[in-house]
Amino acid sequence: MPRLFVALPVPPDCADDLLEFRTSVPGVRWLAPRSLHLTLRFLGTVDGADLPEIHEALHEIRHPPVAIRCLGWDVFQGGDRQPRAIVRAVEAQVSLTGLHRAVEQAVGPYVATGRRRFKPHVTLARINRSVRSSRLQYCLDGTGLLEPVSWVADSFSLYSSYLGREEAVYIAEATYPLRPR
Repeated sequence: MPRLFVALPVPPDCADDLLEFRTSVPGVRWLAPRSLHLTLRFLGTVDGADLPEIHEALHEIRHPPVAIRCLGWDVFQGGDRQPRAIVRAVEAQVSLTGLHRAVEQAVGPYVATGRRRFKPHVTLARINRSVRSSRLQYCLDGTGLLEPVSWVADSFSLYSSYLGREEAVYIAEATYPLRPR
């Protein structure tokens, strides 16, 4: 069974803008533009018998389209304080956190309770353990100020995730429109 997550897809033109500042750093694997998304809820491995109910629960969500605004870059660290991912932070507007809560409520009966607080972001790159924080910081500081990247999300998707040879492969299993209540 694949791992599942619920996310807002990043439109292709915005994905290109988000990845514009890519720099060559040994040990950093930049994601392909088609792989960029804003995760609303990671579900993990789900019992196949629950999939129809999860799909129906997500389909029942009524929420207006959400304005997304990506700000500057950040580096997420693992439990060992080593850098793990380069991300663009996303402004946590009320409409986005409201959609996150609606997704949490919808999938709550079928998956374990989320342990992490919602910190909206778009992951741009994965970082190997061999990369030193100081080297990474030096390379990213050279990118200068980043322009905000904005769009209006009018749908969200249920994705499956498979580990490929070079990177994870994300497949939108179902897409749900964002529409007013």
